[in-house]
Amino acid sequence: MAGVSLGMLKHYFLERVVRHYVENVDQVLEQVSISSLLFGSVKLDEVQFVPEALQDALFSYIFFACQITKVLATGIDVSVDWLSISTTSMQIKAKTMEMDLVLQDPQDSTIRTFWDAQGLRHKAEQEALAIPAESTLLYKVSGGFDLSVESLVVHLRAAGEDTSPHLRLSMSGLRYGPSTPSGAPTHDLDMAIRPEPSQGEVAYSYGLSWESFVIALVPASGDAEAEEAAIVIDGMDLNSQGRTPSSRSCHEAPFYVASVLLVQMREIRAANGPLPLDALCAIVRLLGRAVSSDSLRGKPLGQELDSTAQASLDVVPGETTATEQTSMEDEECGGEP
Repeated sequence: MAGVSLGMLKHYFLERVVRHYVENVDQVLEQVSISSLLFGSVKLDEVQFVPEALQDALFSYIFFACQITKVLATGIDVSVDWLSISTTSMQIKAKTMEMDLVLQDPQDSTIRTFWDAQGLRHKAEQEALAIPAESTLLYKVSGGFDLSVESLVVHLRAAGEDTSPHLRLSMSGLRYGPSTPSGAPTHDLDMAIRPEPSQGEVAYSYGLSWESFVIALVPASGDAEAEEAAIVIDGMDLNSQGRTPSSRSCHEAPFYVASVLLVQMREIRAANGPLPLDALCAIVRLLGRAVSSDSLRGKPLGQELDSTAQASLDVVPGETTATEQTSMEDEECGGEP
């Protein structure tokens, strides 16, 4: 009987879950066993994730128009303390992680399937937010992941611009996970997720930190004379706190739009001497397009946008629109704004 139960566990928990998220299924299954799961320690040499599955899981955490095309992680170590799973966070560590993102054009009808999928993901997200998380064991376990990556590299390029410069975002010493109310990292879920029955709420706090974050503009392929320009942000610590109504008649606010308790940075600098103005503009323009695309969540895409939606994408943070420029000129000339 025990053998049958373990066999079913391996089939449903291992094979079905692994096949949903992982491309190199056979290689991963060879390194995962029932005994390793029971002892709460799983080590994997290399995992190639299914892009669509990661797009589903990370929908709320990446910019709306960014499509995941590749995710590769090495040196993964998952630790679970089954005897105290209700009070201790699940720890996931990785030596390296590499991700490729393509910034898609919302008016590109040739990738209508991608925009349709994004629309379904948005609908699912809204439905999930309409049912607030309760202070249950499942909520505490799923909400208490502690992720650490020694080296994370994200390549961001605009669709159809393969011959243009792209961005490489590199983080070292990245950590995201539960924190205490004062902002200190912790594995104690009771400190990070705190039920308050008298208030009808669940308070929670998370922390994000890294040792170094490099935003580099990588020259176009074939441009041997161009040099790489980069901005470095050293020593970032961010702590976010929020409250989740425990009543099902209320809506939950995602933690990332909750109050920010603490933000600390050691230094922001150019990596290789003064940063050329054209390189800075290219970095701001690509990042601005990615950030602006979040305004399109929940809108019909894959077709021609209305003027308001298109304007939200065309404006890059820090730049002045033609209307604003005309208004400023009128004011300078003493006319009506």
